[in-house]
Amino acid sequence: MQGIREYALMTKLPGPYRQVLYAFALLPAPLALFSTDLFYLLPPLLLLLAMAQPVIFRVEGGVRHLAFSALGWAYLAWFLSHFIIIARWENAGPGFLLALGLGVAISDVAAFVMGKILGRHKMTPRISPNKTWEGIIGNLLGAYLGVVLLAFALPTDNRPILLLFFPLVVAFGAVWGDLIESSMKREFGVKDTASWLSGFGGLLDRIDSLLIVLPLSYYFLRVLMYFD
Repeated sequence: MQGIREYALMTKLPGPYRQVLYAFALLPAPLALFSTDLFYLLPPLLLLLAMAQPVIFRVEGGVRHLAFSALGWAYLAWFLSHFIIIARWENAGPGFLLALGLGVAISDVAAFVMGKILGRHKMTPRISPNKTWEGIIGNLLGAYLGVVLLAFALPTDNRPILLLFFPLVVAFGAVWGDLIESSMKREFGVKDTASWLSGFGGLLDRIDSLLIVLPLSYYFLRVLMYFD
């Protein structure tokens, strides 16, 4: 909810749209606990309901606000709730979450350190001026280190394949998540999504990598037939 609040303020959503977004944001996580089928049905059903907002609220730029509301809901509430879908897998879900979480954390730290020390070649100067290709190497090394350190928590079936490819998914998702949030902040002319979290900005600035890594990892694992 704090991430949704920061997003709503950054995108300057009017009060009615913001309140609907807050209400809809409460739904994905409980439904993920109750039924996977309902979790998958939620995006189209809520989008159908949300499309009534420009007609009901009659706010200037209503369709634009609808688009940003729908993006914020999917980006934060729905993507983040994939951690529950992964956790529900009794035998290996918690282990995947531990490896994923440590992989993301070390990946972010290694990218920052290598970018500061060795960064010379800009990756996307128009979107994120501080991101370098050397930092991307740090992302990759950190993801491998985090996942390998918790290899014991991963299932024994296909473990070599997991250790080879799972860190790649984590690193790619971490970079992707960071670039998406940077694009949003540049679009709205803000440096950070908030200022209350000392040293980072806002919560959204801290979890941007995780928001993409969670769903990306889940569907990667589904491809490997870990989930029904």
